[in-house]
Amino acid sequence: MFNFFLNQSLVILALALSSCGFNNKFESLNTTSKETIDGRADVRAVPPEQYDEGLGSTETNLSKEDGRSVIPVATSVSAIENGELDLKSTASSPYLIILESDPSVYKCDKYLGLKSREFPKPDGKSLVRQVHVFEIFFSDGYKTEVHVDPDYENVKDVEESVEKIAQEFGRIPTFLRKEIRNISLFKTSDNMAFADRGIFAISSNYMNQRIKSKKLAQTFFHESIHSVLEEIMGLDQDSAWKSAQTLDDIFISHYAMNRPQREDMAETA
Repeated sequence: MFNFFLNQSLVILALALSSCGFNNKFESLNTTSKETIDGRADVRAVPPEQYDEGLGSTETNLSKEDGRSVIPVATSVSAIENGELDLKSTASSPYLIILESDPSVYKCDKYLGLKSREFPKPDGKSLVRQVHVFEIFFSDGYKTEVHVDPDYENVKDVEESVEKIAQEFGRIPTFLRKEIRNISLFKTSDNMAFADRGIFAISSNYMNQRIKSKKLAQTFFHESIHSVLEEIMGLDQDSAWKSAQTLDDIFISHYAMNRPQREDMAETA
């Protein structure tokens, strides 16, 4: 599975990100500044608090009793193939594959007012509700919408957040970004980020954490894989991905190993 992705999907991703300084990032990054994994409650998977305990180490390569293994910490891409990379999750990785200094195709945004839109905030309320709607324009000709929680009564309070979302989302490769119809921003102290076909959602608290760690664009990238690439490549038992996964049975992180059906592709990307 892992070699399959390296030989096919990562070729596409590396080419798409080459102008953003993606190449050779792993060769020069320092692995000593490991960050504590943030408590993301992803709707598509268990929160890291539930899989993090007792897993992952920078000293040993932990293996499952059933023979599956996670690849141990390293500073170069070659370590992936050599089985020398050990990550609890890519969210906690010290590696930055998308930098704030990388170019963004974000052009401008326009506030459209309170509109009726789909807003999948996991609070038990209606999927469609009145939300603040911003239209985001990119210099490559594509656009999307940002739907902001109506709990923000003053739109001025979120303009800076919307601009930050747009700026970071503009660093995502076009073939992923163009398929995202809208991004939802929830006002909540919960940590969450999730994606479905054509949509992406993030909580205000988790967004601020990712901005602080300079990883908001990487979060967008991870969730975009869920939303777009999984649909293209397929995750059913007959897919080439599942066949390759079965053949090598090696995972980029413990998160991927513990959630192979839902997280392996996004983590590997």
